[in-house]
Amino acid sequence: MKLARSLAFARHVPPRQIAARFWLEAKRRWSLRAPPRLEALAYPAPATPQPIFPPRTGMIERLPTGWRFTFVGRSVETGEAIDWQADPDQLWCMNLHYMEYLEELDRDTGVALIRQWIAANPPWRRGYWRDSWNSYALSLRVVVWMQRLTAWGLDLTDPDGRRIVSSLAAQLDFLLRNLELDLGGNHLIKNIKALAWGGAFFAGPFGQKLRDRAIGLLTREIPRQILPDGMHYERSSSYHAQVFADLIETRSALGDPALDPVLARMAQVVTMLTHPDGGPAIFNDAGLTMAYAPSTCLAAFSRVTGRPIPQRDGAFGFRDAGYFGLHAPGFALIADMGRIGPDSLPAHAHGDIGSIELSIGGERLIVDQGVYEYVAGERRQAARSAHHHNCLALLGAEPADFYGAFRCGRRPRVGVSQFVGGDGGMLLQGHHDGYRHLKGKPVVVRRLEANAEGIVLHDRIDASHWHQATSRLLLHPDCRIELHGDLAIVHRGEVSIAIKGSAPLHVEPAMWWPDMGVELATRRLCLTLPPGCFEATLEFAAATPLETGI
Repeated sequence: MKLARSLAFARHVPPRQIAARFWLEAKRRWSLRAPPRLEALAYPAPATPQPIFPPRTGMIERLPTGWRFTFVGRSVETGEAIDWQADPDQLWCMNLHYMEYLEELDRDTGVALIRQWIAANPPWRRGYWRDSWNSYALSLRVVVWMQRLTAWGLDLTDPDGRRIVSSLAAQLDFLLRNLELDLGGNHLIKNIKALAWGGAFFAGPFGQKLRDRAIGLLTREIPRQILPDGMHYERSSSYHAQVFADLIETRSALGDPALDPVLARMAQVVTMLTHPDGGPAIFNDAGLTMAYAPSTCLAAFSRVTGRPIPQRDGAFGFRDAGYFGLHAPGFALIADMGRIGPDSLPAHAHGDIGSIELSIGGERLIVDQGVYEYVAGERRQAARSAHHHNCLALLGAEPADFYGAFRCGRRPRVGVSQFVGGDGGMLLQGHHDGYRHLKGKPVVVRRLEANAEGIVLHDRIDASHWHQATSRLLLHPDCRIELHGDLAIVHRGEVSIAIKGSAPLHVEPAMWWPDMGVELATRRLCLTLPPGCFEATLEFAAATPLETGI
C-alpha cells in the first residue's frame, strides 16, 4: 500500500523537481562540511522601496518578563532572550522566524529583536534549513526587514544599520543558492518577491543580480502558476490571495507594469471568491485570516497598478480553476467543481469536489470545513476528506488518496459538462470519477441550480452497483436548526432558510476550522441515500412563517 501510494504520488512530479530536491539535499549536507562564503559587502540603494501593505498586528505582546508570541492559534511566552528553536511545532517555529511581528513594533524595539536574531542564528548549523535559514521563512523575513528599515527611517550607515544590511545581503545570497525549485508553487513566488525586493533595496552589481534572477523566474513561473482565468494553480483562496499580494509587491519593487494584466485577472478571482461579510471562501487549505483580507489586497492592487477594483455581481465561472458561483441580491453561492490541484503539487488539496459555501443576508450559513493544522494526523486527514465537505461521499471511500500531511496518491478526474450564468441565476453540472476503484466504477454527478426562487442540489451516482452514500452540509456555528423529517429549518440571526431533502435528514456533531489552530463546535446536516437509491436532492428556499413556527 505504501509503495503504491508513493509511486502514484511520484509519477506526477516532474523530473526537474525531483532533481532539484536531490541537489538541494546534497548542498545542505555538504554545506555543514564546507560552508560557502556568503555576500556581506553589498550596499543599499539611495532610495529604498516603501511598504505596500499596512502593518499586521496581534502576533507579539510585551510582558514584564519578556515576550508573548501568537501564531496559528497558539500563544507562547518567552523571556527577553528568545530561544529561536525551542518550540517543537515546526510551523509555529517558522512563524517566529518570519518576523512579521516587527511590523507592530517601534524602531528601537524592532532593531533590538533583529540584532538578537542575527546573533543567535548563524548559517550552516545542523538542521539550519528547517526553520532559521529555511528558504521560505528567509524569504518572508528579509522582505519584512527591508520594509521596516525603510519605514523606521534607520540610518543604514551606522553600526546597527550596517550589521543588518550585511545580514540581509548574506541571507539573499543564500536564497540565490537555495531557491525552492523542488517545491515551486507559492513558496517559489515568495522567493521571487524577496529577490525582487532585494534588487530594489541594494545598489550595484549585487542588486542587479537579484533583480535579474527575479525577472527570469517570474517569466517562467507566471504562465505555469497563474491559470488563464486568473486563479493560482494550487486552487486555494488563501494561497491565491498570498500570491496575489506577493506579485503586487513584486510589481512595485520591479517598477514594471508588465504584470498588470495578470494582476487584473487575479483581482477578479479575489473579488468573486469573497463573501458578503468581506471574508474569503475557504476551499482547500484556506482560512479567514491566512492572507491579507480581500479588501486590503484589492486596495493595494488598485493603488499600485492604477486599475479599478472589479465589481462583485452576477454569476461567475472560472473554468480553469473549477470555481463557480452567483452573487445576487440577498445571497452569495460559491461552488468548487474543479480539479483538486496541480498534479505536481497537491499539498493543499482537499476532496471537496462539488462542495458549496452559502451566505444569505450577509451571513454565512453553509461553510467549508477549513483546515486546523499541517501536521499529519486525524485532524489533517479529516480536513481533506470528502466526508467533511459539502458534497456527496461514498461510505468508507475517498475520491483522492490523501496521506501524510501534504501528499496524494490516486486522484480523481473532474469535468464540467454544463455552466450557464447570468445576473440572476446559474446552472452548473459537473462530475468526477474518484470512486472508480470501487465495484461498479461509480461516477458522481452534481447538478446545481440557483436563482431568486432558491437553490437545488441534485446528486446522482452513475454505477452498476449500489454504494451507501451521504450528502452533507456543514453549518456555521451560529446557526440554529429545527429538524422535521425531510425538512430542516436553519436560522442565523434574522435569516431563516428551509432545506428539503429527497430522504429523511439527520444531524451529526461537527467541528469547523475557519483558521489555523481555531476549532469551533457546530453541526452537519446529512442526507443518506436509501438502499438501492442512486440519487439525492436538497432544495433550499426562504423559510415561510408556517415552517419557522411563527
